[in-house]
Amino acid sequence: FFAIEHQASVSQRYVEFASLRPQARERGPEAYDFFKSLEEPFDATNDGLALTPRFDYQFGGGSQLMVRYNYSRSVARNAVSIGDPTQARTNSAVGNNGRELDHIHFLTGQVTSVLTPSLVNQMRMTFTQEQRPRLPNSHEPAVSTVLGDFGTRSYLPTTEIDRRPEFKNSLILHSGAHDLKIGGSINHVWVDDQFGYNQFGNFVLFSSDPGEILDILTPGGSIPNRFDAPGLYFRQIGDTLGEQQIGYASLYVQDAWRAAPGLTMDLGFRWEGQFNQDPALGNDLLINRVRAADFPFGNPDPTVVPDSVRQWMPRLGFAYSPPGLSGRLVLRGSVGTFHAITPPVFLNAATKAFRDPPFNTSVALPTSGSTVYQQFLASGIDLNQYPLAELPVFSQDEVTRILGGDKFLGAAPTVVSGDFRNPRSLKYTLAAEFGLTGNTVAGVQWMRSTTRFLHGQRDYNLPVASVRPGDPARIPYYGNTPRPAPELGALFVTESLGRSHYDGVTFNWKYRGQRLQVVSHYTYARAFSSDANLSYFWEPLYSDHARPEAAYGASDLDMRHQVTGHAVVQLPKGLTWSAILRAASAPPLSPAAGTDLNGDRFAFDRALEAPGQFFGRNVFRNRALRNLDMRLLRRFATSDTSYLELSVEVFNALNLDNVEYGQFNQIYGPGLDLATGTPIGPQDSFLRLRAEDGSYDRNNTQVPGVGPMQMQIGLRFIF
Repeated sequence: FFAIEHQASVSQRYVEFASLRPQARERGPEAYDFFKSLEEPFDATNDGLALTPRFDYQFGGGSQLMVRYNYSRSVARNAVSIGDPTQARTNSAVGNNGRELDHIHFLTGQVTSVLTPSLVNQMRMTFTQEQRPRLPNSHEPAVSTVLGDFGTRSYLPTTEIDRRPEFKNSLILHSGAHDLKIGGSINHVWVDDQFGYNQFGNFVLFSSDPGEILDILTPGGSIPNRFDAPGLYFRQIGDTLGEQQIGYASLYVQDAWRAAPGLTMDLGFRWEGQFNQDPALGNDLLINRVRAADFPFGNPDPTVVPDSVRQWMPRLGFAYSPPGLSGRLVLRGSVGTFHAITPPVFLNAATKAFRDPPFNTSVALPTSGSTVYQQFLASGIDLNQYPLAELPVFSQDEVTRILGGDKFLGAAPTVVSGDFRNPRSLKYTLAAEFGLTGNTVAGVQWMRSTTRFLHGQRDYNLPVASVRPGDPARIPYYGNTPRPAPELGALFVTESLGRSHYDGVTFNWKYRGQRLQVVSHYTYARAFSSDANLSYFWEPLYSDHARPEAAYGASDLDMRHQVTGHAVVQLPKGLTWSAILRAASAPPLSPAAGTDLNGDRFAFDRALEAPGQFFGRNVFRNRALRNLDMRLLRRFATSDTSYLELSVEVFNALNLDNVEYGQFNQIYGPGLDLATGTPIGPQDSFLRLRAEDGSYDRNNTQVPGVGPMQMQIGLRFIF
């Protein structure tokens, strides 16, 4: 068997700083003109090639051999992301984008040996290698604001090469009413990467006022000096080359027991272990700065990354079909414990942050109570002297001089908590399916999943928060006293501190006729969590670091209602029409303050609901999703063993708008008049869908996963 597929995709995109439109140029002429000059159309591409040869051989006696190889290659210009969906409009300049390259090799082989009529052995070996360079469009300092971003993206450039060999073996015994399966696996991951945040520097402004941002970036206004306002400057001072190794192993036993007519019981037990790399050490200065401090949240050991080996997973399931109903009714249920692995990237920095030189370690300025501008000026560098379009890349030596000769002053290393472990979930399911007719089946399924030890990250280098004297807003503030380790910036500690809970009921209906097939599902579910290690894993989102459990609330993925369905219709003339329908209610969102209210030097605080009280996490809702995709396909035979497939696909066939509130329109503002403590409500742009003229507010974006109506024509040759 051999298959090959090639894709060439070009999508039109546009850089637009929508928050700039209502601003007066006079607030900051230089910044205003520079942002306007960055607005332009551009093409995002995704060119891919994939091929798969496969070889199968049947031995005498029933034994089999299978060998398969997969290769894929992709080149995507202006398509760098961290998993977030791409949008037709973006407020990141083209220079803030880059190229995504990817090469994957996957080789697997399996031997199924029939040892006796009742004993079978399955042995599988695989090897995977991926090389993923991500290259920036520019090599200049980044400037990150609510209005928009320009310069080199903070995590570019990066190149990762990982290799994973894996061996699995299973022994299957058929004995009477039992099918017993015993097996295990072992695999090892090697990662070589070039990675480091802020390799060209990154200026971050905390203001959520676009007009004020223009003022800050343009010297001579009401804020006379550039970057002379709340914000930070980050610069990589470590080494960006590193390697990592992680090992995984598992053992399991499973018995499928036909306990009675119509009743099958599945009993299983599984053990898994993850063996993490010991940290590379040698930087006694950083190690001693961590060990010498007394952190209020605990005292992590930078020399240890614990393994996860106590992972025991019993499981039980059943399927029952009452004999009197001739197989029309099937009842199923299961309960079991599951452990997730920790990806190497989550532990990458912690295993090398305390070597000399440290891996991927940035410093954050200012290191005192001044501003970025003032600390640069104290070392003889006036940021007003550089045009905004020509901000320099300050070398590591220059940054060391700004820090007064202490290269690691303000460094922000990463460590792993001593009680870190892999996430564990307990999952229950109950389901029933009933055959209404020979072609129609209806069913219902309930599922509950409770998870503990979700990965999250906190800054341990914070003092105990306290209310500033005379503060009518009564904000728990971290800047009243020095940090426990004053020579460090943040101390990021990766912890197993999160939890989640999911309850869902799904109703399904299936019809399979000669010319028509329909499958539909409706799900009502509720999902809660206290932490989500999605795209913001590396940046603590807590308004109260001392009480991470206070962040427990609706999960980012909590969509209460979902409808999905697909249909396939065989039409005359060899045509096949198919469609996919999806609709989902709105996911939640948090009311962002848009600035650093609590003095932890992160601008992810939620707004204040009352003096001393932040809004809960995810207490508002975004917008719902509705989408219909369709395809028309015609097959043309070219020989007895090959054929051509011509297809026309239409995505979002009804051209539904699917607009959701963008990041800027999720900024609630502080919530209180900080001078009096009086509630003032949200700013005008919060959850604003349309502008005054009735058009969509251009700060809003598309619902992830859908876009305007698009058409795609495909041609496949299968032989």
